[in-house]
Amino acid sequence: MTADQRRVDAYARAFAAQAKDKVVLDIGTGQDALLARLALAAGARKVYAVEVLPEAAERAAKLVRELQQDERIIVICGDMQSVQIPEPVDICTQGIIGNIGSSDGIVPIWNSVAHLFAADYRAVPSRCITQIAAVELPAELQMPTFSALAADYTETIFANAGRRFDIRLCVRNFPEAAKLSLSAVFEDLDFQQPLQADDSGALTLAFHRA
Repeated sequence: MTADQRRVDAYARAFAAQAKDKVVLDIGTGQDALLARLALAAGARKVYAVEVLPEAAERAAKLVRELQQDERIIVICGDMQSVQIPEPVDICTQGIIGNIGSSDGIVPIWNSVAHLFAADYRAVPSRCITQIAAVELPAELQMPTFSALAADYTETIFANAGRRFDIRLCVRNFPEAAKLSLSAVFEDLDFQQPLQADDSGALTLAFHRA
């Protein structure tokens, strides 16, 4: 995320508009505590930065100490679903958004921390919409393969699951010309309310070529 300047700038603008003198909770702060530091730069009174991975939490804590921000950024190592915050949260932010919005597990985490929010809390981001369309793989991707490292991870995952299964293919800069249909909304996460844990539905895609 730190390398995605457009995304970082969007978070910074949102904090600049809302975070001054507020209490901020950063879910999954990571070793760079990026969102926590952006919120602090926007004038947040206190930021609670929670990270479940001990090594990443330790690096984040070391970083904020070196930046002399540890009085206002409190790094907490723990599972967000059991962590307690000592005061109501005015703004909750997170970077746990996958290629499909909820694929990195934000739904149960978000719902489990809702009791920490002030009545008038704001979420950053406030919404995440994932779209779906019918596509064909471009000619250069007709036979996609894994790197050796990724292939090894995949075999390990299959072994742990006890079976092989279809896996998601993520393609950067997918060409617009390879879309066969118009886009439709696949998932709409509104972080200003509890998130639907289980959902199903149907949609119709309008094709514009064979």
